[in-house]
Formats: sequence, structure tokens, C-alpha cells
Amino acid sequence: MSPASEERIALDVHAHLAPVLKDRLAGIDGVSWNDADGAMTIDGYTLAAKSVYRPEALIAWMDEHRIERAWISVPPPLYRLGLDAERGQLTGRPGADTGAEKPRLAFKRFCIDCIAHDAGALQAAATMHGPEHVLFGSDWPFSMGLPDPHKQLADTDAGLRRLIFQDNPRRFLSSW
Repeated sequence: MSPASEERIALDVHAHLAPVLKDRLAGIDGVSWNDADGAMTIDGYTLAAKSVYRPEALIAWMDEHRIERAWISVPPPLYRLGLDAERGQLTGRPGADTGAEKPRLAFKRFCIDCIAHDAGALQAAATMHGPEHVLFGSDWPFSMGLPDPHKQLADTDAGLRRLIFQDNPRRFLSSW
């Protein structure tokens, strides 16, 4: 077995899970749960990734890919359509600070996930944000993410891969 095939991933910062609490869903306009299909429909949109409702599926996937822990977020379709996502970001308001730090400098403080689908693009992101700010993110259970992370990141520089899989999350978690 090669060293890359034995690598463990300390933290997935971009996994999704959506609990299904049928009694609560029944009271939300525009949201319905179909028990037979195991699918949720929100404002007419049915979320196709049925694994997102099954914690055991996430745990099995993490075990299969040697992922030690995951931070979970609810997938975007569940945010509900029509939310005012720009509120608080408009710069025309009286008193708003329009002399903010330049994005190239601010980017050095942001943590990002590694979903780039190209080793060169991932390296460019690491250069922009700093390699110590890149963390592993799978976008599980969605196929546009990294469903087979060790295979999909195999062509990434071994040093950067170690930072992403082990060193960065351990350093980040130890600061909490």
C-alpha cells in the first residue's frame, strides 16, 4: 500500500447532513417529506441526494475514506428560497465603511476548502490564501465535491496534501 493510500483525513469542513423531523416539517409552508421516496421537497425543488438525510450514510462514507471528523452544514437548498442574502453587504448605506481592506490581503486570513477539481487551481488557491489556510472539504454527499478524496487529490503535491489532510486541521482544532 502506498503512503497516499494510507493517509487519514483529520477533518472535513464541508459535509452536509439534514435531519428529518417530520413533526416540525409539517408546520413549514413549502416543505414536504415523502417517506416512500426518502426525499424532501422545498418550494417545489426536490433535493436529489437522499444520503443527506441519513447520518449512517455519512459515517460509512467517512469510515471508507479514513476521515476522522466532520463539521456539518445544512445544504443550500434547505436555506429556503427568497432569503435576503445581500442584507448587510450593501455599501450604499450611510456610515458603511467603504475603505475596507483589500481582498488580496484579507484572503490571507480566510480558511478555504480544497474543492478545486484541478491540482493547479488548488495550488493557486493555496498561494492566494496561504497553504496553511486550506482545509479538507468534501461537499458530501454531492458528487460535484470530492466523493473519492484520496483518488481525486492524488496528483496534489504531497506536502500540500499533508497540510490539507492533517496539519492544518490539527493546528486549527488545537486553537479552540
